[in-house]
Amino acid sequence: MIYDTPSQPSPGGPYLGEDQSALDLLDTLPDPEADRHLHLPEDRILSIVATAEALRTIHDEERLAAPMLACQLERHPETRVRLLVDNREHFRTWGLAEELISRSLKAIFDNQPCRAVRLSRLAVVVADRIDCLPYPTSLASDLRARAWSNLGNSYRCAGQLRSAGAALERADEILLEGTGDPLEEASLLCHRASLETDCGHYMVAIDLLDQACTIYRALDEPTHLARALVKLVIPLEFNAPGGGLETARTAERLLDPERDGELFLFARHNQIGALINSGHPEQASMLLEASRKHYRRDGTPWAEINLAWTEARLAAALNNLEEAEASYEVLLQEVLERDRRIEGALVALDLAGCRLALGKLHSAAELAAAMAQTLSDWGAHPKAREAWALLQHSLKMEKASADLIREVAHYLRKSWRNPDAPFTDDLARKLVRSRPSR
Repeated sequence: MIYDTPSQPSPGGPYLGEDQSALDLLDTLPDPEADRHLHLPEDRILSIVATAEALRTIHDEERLAAPMLACQLERHPETRVRLLVDNREHFRTWGLAEELISRSLKAIFDNQPCRAVRLSRLAVVVADRIDCLPYPTSLASDLRARAWSNLGNSYRCAGQLRSAGAALERADEILLEGTGDPLEEASLLCHRASLETDCGHYMVAIDLLDQACTIYRALDEPTHLARALVKLVIPLEFNAPGGGLETARTAERLLDPERDGELFLFARHNQIGALINSGHPEQASMLLEASRKHYRRDGTPWAEINLAWTEARLAAALNNLEEAEASYEVLLQEVLERDRRIEGALVALDLAGCRLALGKLHSAAELAAAMAQTLSDWGAHPKAREAWALLQHSLKMEKASADLIREVAHYLRKSWRNPDAPFTDDLARKLVRSRPSR
């Protein structure tokens, strides 16, 4: 499975993500050549310098206090948080807003989307009150836009796409009042692209990420550029299997596996996935063998699950079906125990396809029936359950095909967070034929 990028360590905390701290602005100002590419006026650059300098002395003190303050706020309901922030000055700090953003990004990476939304909402409460303190107004607007952008991304990860769109629109409006920092603009473009990808608007997402990449190239920001390129692999692969391969390779070349371990692994993992998707399992197998040390070094549940999943996919692609079946069975149990729902549905489809290829139609039908109940328990949207019911019926009637399993898997990937995503034409026709006549 092709994946979006993980969070990126930064001075604001272990998972501040793509957001650029004000204190780093002095180190990332565009050089004159980059300035000409981006058409940045001199007064804009001077404004960024001045506002970053103004924050430098107060920011370190705020960061030291921020973790304790964040823990205090997280214990209270949001209405109480608003009262605390309104009435107690020490809760209205830049460092606390960044800490909350950092924690929300870590919650996303830890598969806790509801907690991520709550933390992001708290960050917005704090950031929206920053401008009443002695922070430069334009830079405070950058922080507010960042908080709203992060809230939009958290809503997206929680499947609340309409709320995500509204939050990102608000971020766009606030950013117009900011310093004009192109890194903030590029970060927002990346979040908007992720939303468009989840909505199935792949060409729009590709265009937004191309804009972000143009900014990162002009500013000579290779790590940010690599992150955007890894994101770009996702809509490219949805558009055409293997279409993201060269993009993933380009991203990897920009990274140092020692310094950029997590991001390098994402670029490498997506490259292996693109090779499998495009029918090159032998190349994918060789690249996986060279990459095992990176998965082991990462050591996160994400790395463990996706290494096992890739091994199973490769075994199936190389026609080692018994090995693939056994691997999928173990992996399915693990992802269900971890409550990783989209992964659970997709691994179950991979396992069903493997059993179908082995001629174990009854076993595949039993699996589909069990997962149908699981999807219902999860509250999967009706169209997803309808697509699954078609597969379940086809397996039961011994009419299922590998193509149908692939179509259902493609639809689930596209629609998991977006109930409005349309069926493909082929799947829609099969669903119409399967419905009883009136």
